[in-house]
Amino acid sequence: MSLKNIPSGTLTGTLMGTYHLTGDIKADVLLDLTFSGTLMSGGNNTVVRVPGSTHVTGTAMSGNGLYMVDVTI
Repeated sequence: MSLKNIPSGTLTGTLMGTYHLTGDIKADVLLDLTFSGTLMSGGNNTVVRVPGSTHVTGTAMSGNGLYMVDVTI
């Protein structure tokens, strides 16, 4: 993850690798995700994401399924 021009800059990064799910869903998932978004001052010397500005794309694979990811949060 890279944070630039704090407090009102950008964030970018990747999340890649195998993750083990526990709880109601028990499985391994292979993630290959990239993300980017905008930052803003959260007050009291904090930095937060601008709501609705973070875009996540890539794939998630579990078992025989390959799922495309394209969400904005």
